[in-house]
Amino acid sequence: MVNEVMAFSYAELEQFYEGLVNRARGRGIPCAITSGMACVAFGVSEATKDCDLLCAPDSAGDFLDLLGQTSLGGHLPGYRGHLTAPLDARWFRGGWTSHFEWAPAGSGAYLDVFGIAPRGSSPRVTDIQGFYASLHTVAEMKRTNRDKDWPFVTALGTRMIQAGDERG
Repeated sequence: MVNEVMAFSYAELEQFYEGLVNRARGRGIPCAITSGMACVAFGVSEATKDCDLLCAPDSAGDFLDLLGQTSLGGHLPGYRGHLTAPLDARWFRGGWTSHFEWAPAGSGAYLDVFGIAPRGSSPRVTDIQGFYASLHTVAEMKRTNRDKDWPFVTALGTRMIQAGDERG
């Protein structure tokens, strides 16, 4: 049996993930898209491989229930990889991330869910712009020890300063 690999365009995936955020917020689940997709939305990147999403730790169970009802291309998501934290408030409060994919593998539909923004100054999902975490939150998450992230941090900081946000 040959696995058919579904390929989704970036626009299709963006619409899918934004719809997921809409449904989550409609259920009272605080969440926002961050990292690479936010960088694309803010005009400081051209592409990304996955969707990173901040979700309030106390809403982890409700978000997991929502994911269990969210199909893409006729597939429900499953945990990605052999070692990933469960989507559970106890893990989220400890800073763990849950990783999901919509089968079959290689479809390009990947979701990483954070309960706490790594390197973030706020433990909650409150600073948002539409579907996305704020420029400040995204810049904080991108402040890694990876050289490839720093041009994005700089570009986000520049955008913040241009908008009058001294945190930039």
